[in-house]
Amino acid sequence: MADNSIPTPTTKPTPTLTSALSSSIRHHARIIDGRDAQQQQLHGVSIPHPAYDEEHVALSTSTERGFEYEAKLAVESRQYEAIRDTALLDFLSNPQGDVNPTARQNPGASGRSKDTKAGLSTWFRGNEAAPKEKSVRFADADNFTSVMMMDSKVPKQWGRSNFVAPPPTSFRLATRHPSQGYYQPGVSRSALQNRKRNDQLFRLIIGILCFGMSLTFVLFLSNGKWDAYMSSLVTSHPVMKNSDQDELELFYPTWWREEKDVPDMEARQVELTGATEYNVADVAKERAPGRIETPFLWLIPKSGGNVIRTAFESCEKLIEASDLGIGSDQSVSFDMLLVVRCALVRNLTYYDTGVFQVLLVQEINQQRFVNVDMYSAEGLVRAKELNLASSGVPDIIMSDMLLETLEVFNNRNRARLFAIFRHPLERAISKYYSDLGSNPNLAGYTLPQYVRAGSDYVENNYITRHILGYYTGVLELKHLDYAREFLRRKVVVGLASDLRTSGAVFNKVFTWNEGDENASSHGACYKDIFHALSDKSPPAIEEGSEGWKLLVAQNWFDLKVYEYIEFLFEEQLKKMDIKKTGLT
Repeated sequence: MADNSIPTPTTKPTPTLTSALSSSIRHHARIIDGRDAQQQQLHGVSIPHPAYDEEHVALSTSTERGFEYEAKLAVESRQYEAIRDTALLDFLSNPQGDVNPTARQNPGASGRSKDTKAGLSTWFRGNEAAPKEKSVRFADADNFTSVMMMDSKVPKQWGRSNFVAPPPTSFRLATRHPSQGYYQPGVSRSALQNRKRNDQLFRLIIGILCFGMSLTFVLFLSNGKWDAYMSSLVTSHPVMKNSDQDELELFYPTWWREEKDVPDMEARQVELTGATEYNVADVAKERAPGRIETPFLWLIPKSGGNVIRTAFESCEKLIEASDLGIGSDQSVSFDMLLVVRCALVRNLTYYDTGVFQVLLVQEINQQRFVNVDMYSAEGLVRAKELNLASSGVPDIIMSDMLLETLEVFNNRNRARLFAIFRHPLERAISKYYSDLGSNPNLAGYTLPQYVRAGSDYVENNYITRHILGYYTGVLELKHLDYAREFLRRKVVVGLASDLRTSGAVFNKVFTWNEGDENASSHGACYKDIFHALSDKSPPAIEEGSEGWKLLVAQNWFDLKVYEYIEFLFEEQLKKMDIKKTGLT
């Protein structure tokens, strides 16, 4: 009768190493197989529950090093046949030898006998030919490890094989059974934690991408409504936050409320600089002998300046330098100079091409104008090259570009500056209705939506910024004082709320019809034009409404400037002894 007993090694391995190896194999088998085994005590080595064991194997440093050393020697000294999956699946299917195993079963091993009492299932199969594939089974962990470590032979009827433990590169960090074929990463706690971290990172990346796409959509496809929302955070938040407070405390900064009276700008001694000082005549000073000082009407949009302009063109028949000269960059030959007004000959520029650039007076529909464009940067450069300021050709210069036009003048041939001013909120509301009718992007916008749409549409303190040339950035009190001092010293002011009186002021200052026998007819002409053109006010906005409040926040400085303009207008009427009509 064949001896089927397991051979006993001559020298039994160190119990600690034996227990460690056996426990490691069984422990990894439980992890991979997915069994939630309770803590067990295998030959004195504690195997924690997989859910609480990040490193899977708890070996002492000396035991681990000794095991790796012996396994390495075994691998280097012998050639071992790789363990095959079929037998390994038997091992995985019932690693603890349960009586009623619930783990996955390998169909290929159904014909083999199962030792349900064994602590370990099939680990390897023999390498010698046999009529049937037979597997070696061990019921004792120490005997199993001894056979592996001592390279003992198994009885022939079981098959014969060389044995080696899977090389444990690092058991503390190992996450695979030596099979490497049926590893389930989601089972171990370490893998679960890694997967959780990866999932969190993936969600974060997806969230960032979604936010970026949403922001791109808002910025480029929302027709400025994002700017409107952002503007509302700045302008409307104080309104919503303090809706029960006094109106002044809500919408005006502290410096605005503290200034109760009209300031004495002369006492503040604000110094003007550049063209605003040297190229504009003081309103209180007479024209010096031998100097040419040309009236310059600064046309502020939506302020009634075009009504005054029409009156000058129709009633006074003035020669103007304005936008009527657009496209009139005329060159003339020497022969044409014979028919040019003699006063213009000294204001020409000769070019090598044999032609002259010269100021010409043209007439279209009974409107006389000079052949320069005062509404473009290129036209202003040309006007300066042709010495427009010293020519004496235009009776009046008109432009909406204040500082750029002042550069056409010099400290000898200065501008006599005047303008029509309108209440900043009325002007802003007028611009709102005008933009609604001309800009399809604003169709259906309410006034609050329009204001919040940003600086592309709503102007911020237009008068103050254009006097300073400070078109962006934060305005300060020094900017307000500079604007008021410039208006006090350099500008003859008129009001859109009283165009007739303003027209009388301008006529008295510039004496266009002085000594004219038809002066009375001029007055009737002015009256008809004012009646026909000035009564076109847009619908009013309710004071205290949301749109009104937002416009106030956009015009704090201009509101103070306009208060000072009203004061200057009253002072002009007193000095000129002109009665205020109060009629537009």
